[in-house]
Amino acid sequence: MENVRKNIMGTISFTHKFQGMRKAQEFIVYPKHECNDSLLKIKSDTRIGILNSVTGKVKLSRPHVGGAYFIHLEVDKNLYDCQLDDADLLTLRNAIIASGDNIVGESFVKTCNIGALTI
Repeated sequence: MENVRKNIMGTISFTHKFQGMRKAQEFIVYPKHECNDSLLKIKSDTRIGILNSVTGKVKLSRPHVGGAYFIHLEVDKNLYDCQLDDADLLTLRNAIIASGDNIVGESFVKTCNIGALTI
């Protein structure tokens, strides 16, 4: 995992090459409005996934040239089962927790990311 940073939306972006990928891609962690679970939504230009912030397990869609969307997590027949190693998971969790607040964002884009404080 590389380039873990806060993005313009106020959430976290990172670069990673998961199982089944030919090269690393930049992923964004979607804002977490609720504090009820440990699941995080991640998305790149061609893939979308669900990351368990406790176990490091990731369910990742197949690549979609026109962009991957949440429906692909339901309709893709074979999702990739991936695993973040402990060091990468800790780095990502710490960055996500640090990005948590009622209102986050660097410019005109603002969102609630309060659930990030509870992962």
